[in-house]
Amino acid sequence: MPTQVTPIRVLQHVRNDAALLASFILGRPATTARVYRNEIGLWQAFLNRPLVEARADDLRAYIAKCRESKLKPGTLRHKVAVIKSLYAFLYQEEQIPADPMVRVPTPPHPQGESSRCLDLKQVKAFFEQIPHHRVIGLRDRAMFLLAANCGLRLSEIARLSVGDVTDGPEDGWRVLRIHGKGDKVREVHARPEVWVHVVAYVSRRKDELLDRTPLFSSIHRGSSIKPQAADLRIPAPTIYKRFKAYCRRAELPTWASPHCMRHFFASEAHAKGAPAEAIRRALGHSSLNTTQRYLDRMERGVNQAFKAVRAI
Repeated sequence: MPTQVTPIRVLQHVRNDAALLASFILGRPATTARVYRNEIGLWQAFLNRPLVEARADDLRAYIAKCRESKLKPGTLRHKVAVIKSLYAFLYQEEQIPADPMVRVPTPPHPQGESSRCLDLKQVKAFFEQIPHHRVIGLRDRAMFLLAANCGLRLSEIARLSVGDVTDGPEDGWRVLRIHGKGDKVREVHARPEVWVHVVAYVSRRKDELLDRTPLFSSIHRGSSIKPQAADLRIPAPTIYKRFKAYCRRAELPTWASPHCMRHFFASEAHAKGAPAEAIRRALGHSSLNTTQRYLDRMERGVNQAFKAVRAI
């Protein structure tokens, strides 16, 4: 169980912990770094002594406390995964003689997670809620069609600029240079029937479309209360709010998020026979194992291996 820290050691251990945490999150994407910093901060408050003095029993006690607080299984799993990742890092960097958390199992995936992928009927219902004529509707339709048809993350949509678009290898197709997690860059292909919606939106804009101009911009406010970014790039939180608003209108499950469009892309590509390696490259996963976990959670219906064999 957590123990009290003597006043003499407080300042020193806070400084040491801050340095270790800074090293742990160094080089990670801003959103990931913020989440990790928050999670480790909660762990530090519970532990109440230097990070390097934590034991396996401390993490077990922390898990028990989180369960008493009625945290959702997915949230608890994420918290534990972050903490275990921290101690694996500390051991790798020789800050501790051994990793004490390897003996603590990560809580299992929540039951029913496999169903957290929107099906085609739900996706169509979502797009039916988006206006066809207003500029904001044209923008939203183009954004979310790209997300669903190219497997884009919310942050990747927000980072797209006009200069990231080039002609594709086939007539009407476009190649998008995507700035993904960890500053990794990949290319995705947008089909003509999707790109026509981007053109419909861009043609209604009045700003100058330079290479650095955001592909999707905030709608200009005549009398803004707060200052806006110079390039009016639409923030990721705004994209999230827009998505959730359409979900409510379509009466989709409350767990639906923009990331569901990425899952939908992977699921549909897999169902239509696209190789796992092609899906991995499209999603920007470093490991095929990550892509396979996506596909395993989204398997629908009878395993095709059983359908392929008929002994009678």
